[in-house]
Amino acid sequence: MSQVTVKLDPAIEQHIEGAIRRGEVASRDGYVQQALRDRYARDLKRQRIEDALRRGIADADAGRVTPIDEAFDKILSDLEA
Repeated sequence: MSQVTVKLDPAIEQHIEGAIRRGEVASRDGYVQQALRDRYARDLKRQRIEDALRRGIADADAGRVTPIDEAFDKILSDLEA
């Protein structure tokens, strides 16, 4: 595992120390690792959303769309089945 040195603002350092005291994390390393995992997961989710939006826009631009009335009729039909 690689190592990184980070300079922390005093307020952030106090926040991390508080989380350790409350038992939310075991160490500074644990806090930073969890924060980075959370950020990574959020970035992946955002990328999937952006990809889906690009596909949807491309579909609309290419005329691969369903009129809203037809779409709602299909949804209602599926719900009633």
